[in-house]
Amino acid sequence: QQAIAALQQQPYDLVLMDVQMPDMDGIEATQIIRTKPLSLSATTVSSGRSTPWIVAVTAHAMQGDREACLKAGMNDYLSKPISMESVVNALNRYTKAHQRLQSASSQVSTAAYQSTPTISLDDESSTVLDQYIIQSLIQMAGEDAQSLLSELIQNYMEDADTMLRSIQTAISAADAPLLKNAAHALRSMSLNLGASRLGEICKHVELIAPQGDFTEAQTWLPCIEKEYIQTKDALQQLLRR
Repeated sequence: QQAIAALQQQPYDLVLMDVQMPDMDGIEATQIIRTKPLSLSATTVSSGRSTPWIVAVTAHAMQGDREACLKAGMNDYLSKPISMESVVNALNRYTKAHQRLQSASSQVSTAAYQSTPTISLDDESSTVLDQYIIQSLIQMAGEDAQSLLSELIQNYMEDADTMLRSIQTAISAADAPLLKNAAHALRSMSLNLGASRLGEICKHVELIAPQGDFTEAQTWLPCIEKEYIQTKDALQQLLRR
């Protein structure tokens, strides 16, 4: 509860989340952070910092703990006792992932200045999925990586389909709270699976939702739909490997 309250007050790039805490454990806290928009300023959201990188910290190195952390939306994993080397390695992994996200953000930000946003989705120089994020998930999952990754992808497709329909409904009904919540949820779950461009497009919709600018939101909708199709195709190809 204190972690969620702190994130409501100011943005944090990275959170070390203790899995075992009184009242509300780290798994539940992470699920809340990933599914509900934090009450942050528009400037914070536009800077891409409303979705922190969450590192699980636990005394148990059991396979089931890793799976629970991944399913909750955590990005990395540290086992107690924690060494300085392991912390440095976790920070280095975050830095590399953050740099790659910034690259994806620059692609989408360029489109934001166009009257009708478009993104070069067929550009072979930019991949739909960030392979570094995928490999990090596989490494974190351990020996059951393939089955867990398959489950994560299947869950993502089900949840993302629902969130996309909610975005479409919210725009049609001019429902700002629904649009903000759905865009945030789709953004968070997409970033967790390395779909950085889709996450960045959703960020723009999440940002304009409180302003009630449904005309601009409508111009972004085809970008979300097209990128989501490519994301699903890429994830399905990953399952077939």
